[in-house]
Amino acid sequence: KRGIIACYLEKMALERRGMNAFVIPAIPTELCTHVVYSHLKVDQRSGRLLFRTFDYSTDMSSLRKLYSLKRLNPDLKLIITYGNGKNAGELMRVIGSRRRRDEFVDSTVLLILRFGFDGLNLHWEGPGPSICKPNLDKLYRFLKAIFRILYHSSP
Repeated sequence: KRGIIACYLEKMALERRGMNAFVIPAIPTELCTHVVYSHLKVDQRSGRLLFRTFDYSTDMSSLRKLYSLKRLNPDLKLIITYGNGKNAGELMRVIGSRRRRDEFVDSTVLLILRFGFDGLNLHWEGPGPSICKPNLDKLYRFLKAIFRILYHSSP
């Protein structure tokens, strides 16, 4: 059995035009075990996970095209990534509020289920700023809530 071969798709690549344009069908699904769509952001006021870039209809189409890759390789796993490794403070502010944390969980789960993603990669590089340490319990609750909803059990 082969190991994981993760192919990363940076959403900004989909914004390129002309000779540098990148199209989702160009992803070599026969080589990849996972396609990781990177990286989504979060609305600081509401806590809602954002997947929008420059054009809502293009984004929706891109997510559908990503899912269609599973027709080429049914074993392919699709993962969405939140963050870019430099957003620990942003994440802690969002999950520090129960309302924003709940919205983040709900919008993340909705996106995963709606577009057939297989999981979430939380790109967080710790220990992060000083805001992180006193809020680690909230981070664990956040992760546990997502896991419980998606897998109907506790980690």
